[in-house]
Amino acid sequence: MSLSQEHEAFIGFDYLGDLAQLEWCIHQAYYAENTRARPISEMAELTGEQQAQMRFVLSADISLLACQYQVMALWQDWHKEQKSHGSPVASSQREPVNIQAKAEFIVVSRRQYHGMPQSVSDTYYRLLKDIKQGKSLGELLAAEHDMTLLQDAIAANWVIGFTLDSETLPSRYHTRDKHDR
Repeated sequence: MSLSQEHEAFIGFDYLGDLAQLEWCIHQAYYAENTRARPISEMAELTGEQQAQMRFVLSADISLLACQYQVMALWQDWHKEQKSHGSPVASSQREPVNIQAKAEFIVVSRRQYHGMPQSVSDTYYRLLKDIKQGKSLGELLAAEHDMTLLQDAIAANWVIGFTLDSETLPSRYHTRDKHDR
């Protein structure tokens, strides 16, 4: 049951769940511990078999969101408004918000000690989700992911290294987050 079905005051605000998840992920990114992994540069020392079995490691501050509504524009507008006015504009002075019920994929990471969301393609989201779930490089290749996106994720410091043994993966790789739909 949605919030608007339970409370009439929330009719037309079905996107609030996605927006709340986004805000929570931003909060989590700020407080995330640093993650340790073998550096990507050590991949060259691995045999072909070891490379196929290796698992990439996402930075602990990374959260993945698959939203039902396009909430990034709303979040960005609110933050622009905060910077320009110093406080939120009264709701009576605001323009109505039109949030589309269309899937949006978001990665939240920590940059310069702030949680920062970024919209990504569904293809990029699926690759990062598979990495977060601890799939091996062999499994990623078999799933026919666009591996140029992996290079982008490494450059963005979202993928920070790798591990060879699934037993050494942080426990967060063995569970599904509520916001990974």
